[in-house]
Amino acid sequence: MGVTYDFGKRPPANGGKDDERLYVRWKSNGKIDFDMLTNRIVSSSGLSKGDVIGVMAMLEEELVRSLQEGCSVQLGNIGYFSPKLKARAVADRNEIRSGSIRVTNVNFRSSAWLRKKVDTRVERALWQFNRSSSSSRKEHVALLDNYLGAHPFVTASIYCDLTGLLRNKALRELHALVDEGKLDTEGKAPHLVFVKKQ
Repeated sequence: MGVTYDFGKRPPANGGKDDERLYVRWKSNGKIDFDMLTNRIVSSSGLSKGDVIGVMAMLEEELVRSLQEGCSVQLGNIGYFSPKLKARAVADRNEIRSGSIRVTNVNFRSSAWLRKKVDTRVERALWQFNRSSSSSRKEHVALLDNYLGAHPFVTASIYCDLTGLLRNKALRELHALVDEGKLDTEGKAPHLVFVKKQ
């Protein structure tokens, strides 16, 4: 499976008119978490799982330390990480002090190599965006069954996309399906996933 897409409308900006046009939007095919990524590296290399986990953990630590030191970090051919600052706009430099300037996020700029590599085939998603809050639980379960027919697990975020539910309600439905014996859970929050009961 390649990159999948569906169509969605953009919300009106600042009280403007509704835009009736449909725009292509990326549709997630799941999330690869730390453990899954580690297992993929182990299976395609001669490294042990412990070695891979150790290197990944050190990479995380060094990335944080370098950003704290005010450096941008080039991660191989992947791209560049840099700190993102936030402060109020001022007319003069002397109007603001360093204590009121914060690092609020991390910017990532992908390399040309990564953009070229990710330029892959694209196909229409088998399941569509569903933003209807009036859809029934029966419809949600049908969407879930369809999704789990093609994927090994579902996350709360993916279930939100499938059903249009807010996260808390989506989690309540997923846990209810676990209680009813229709789903099982694997892992723990924040890496909890739901799988079809065998």
